[in-house]
Amino acid sequence: MPNDEVGKVFQKNHGMSHLDANTGTITLAFMHKHWSELDEEELKAVWDVHWKNEWLIRKERTLDQIQNSYAGRYVDALVQLLNPARIETVLDCTSGFGFKTMLLLARGYSVVGSDVSGVAVDAARELTRRMGFSIDFRLCAWSKCAEVWGAGCFDVIFNDALSWSTNERMFVDAARAFHTALKPGGILIWAGAAQGKDADPIQLAEQTLHSSPRISLEGPWTRDGSTIRRLIFRELNSKGDKIAILSHHTYLIIDEAGERLEVASIAEPTFWTWSKTSTLLSEAGFNSSATVEVPTRAGTRIFNISRK
Repeated sequence: MPNDEVGKVFQKNHGMSHLDANTGTITLAFMHKHWSELDEEELKAVWDVHWKNEWLIRKERTLDQIQNSYAGRYVDALVQLLNPARIETVLDCTSGFGFKTMLLLARGYSVVGSDVSGVAVDAARELTRRMGFSIDFRLCAWSKCAEVWGAGCFDVIFNDALSWSTNERMFVDAARAFHTALKPGGILIWAGAAQGKDADPIQLAEQTLHSSPRISLEGPWTRDGSTIRRLIFRELNSKGDKIAILSHHTYLIIDEAGERLEVASIAEPTFWTWSKTSTLLSEAGFNSSATVEVPTRAGTRIFNISRK
């Protein structure tokens, strides 16, 4: 996907500032208020910066490459929960570049995709077109999925980031929309920090923080006339009872326009407990929620399932 086309989407987002300097341009998708106060619309800017630059970094451009990536291993586990004979429609509402969506289609499922990032949606449409797939991808915040897709449309809605909701309002609004968009008896499959039992949020945050390097410098990668390097700095951040790991993704891009930095700070909340999420899902109308462990070649994958 041409950089200028992605950039058009990127430039429209309100949550960024552009600082001209002698050495180039610094684009910040920093949160203009605390991450726990953000809504879905405000998070679009952060994810647009992330996906715009990840498009230049990610090497997956064929179905075999996608199958051999993290997305392939994820879908291998996911399909063990799905009974093709009983499932007609699936919504991947965290579709990103469409990797999981394409793999589900290749497995024989009728699947559509959506994402809060217009950059990701454009990239998914372009990539699936190149591969010869026909998948309906739509720009859609989680809370709007019933409005965008309609009520009672899906047997399964898949969301691998529900517990990345930054506050209770976002979580509940999303859960209610998913409940409306599901058919009677449909299921929401989701994943995140809250997996079947309550954990101490601070201990979970510290475990998550130390599970991978706090600082990493990667690259360079060259694609579409751009050279890019990625610096990731991870820190624990809290406000009251809201605790998260903040990952600051800093991209250094060099292209014909010069040099620039683009930064996206992504919050991975750890304050969600199983008791809290189960209660909120029940209030949204779901009859039950449970955790399922799925054995895979890479170890055990844990999914949460909530049934309408």
